[in-house]
Amino acid sequence: AKRVYAKGLIYKKLPDIDRWMIGRAAISNPFLPEMILKNILFPEDANDRFFRFHDDLYMAYKEKFHGPAHLIDRMKSFWRYFCISLKAGSDICKKINKMKNERHYLEIIEGLKKSKIEFIEITSPLQLK
Repeated sequence: AKRVYAKGLIYKKLPDIDRWMIGRAAISNPFLPEMILKNILFPEDANDRFFRFHDDLYMAYKEKFHGPAHLIDRMKSFWRYFCISLKAGSDICKKINKMKNERHYLEIIEGLKKSKIEFIEITSPLQLK
């Protein structure tokens, strides 16, 4: 299998750069820092880890925001980023954007957990060839 982020390739193409700002790409793909550092494809346990990350994020925002509308709006904004890294991202985002309440949101998330979402294989963080 081809490695996702060949550090050697990046450093050969851009030899003067020794630091990288990942920014919002780390929201769309929470594994990106690990993938770059370890030069690996998505981790084998990516699905479980992604949903643990999601659940921690959800609970932290649930404690921070007063009322489910603020929480759901915030989670919808995160999913706009998450969907970029998912094979069925467009369909998932459509489902999430249509939902109106916390119960429905949690039902969608439970369905996604059971169906095992698939991540898109990206060949380079900078799309270098």
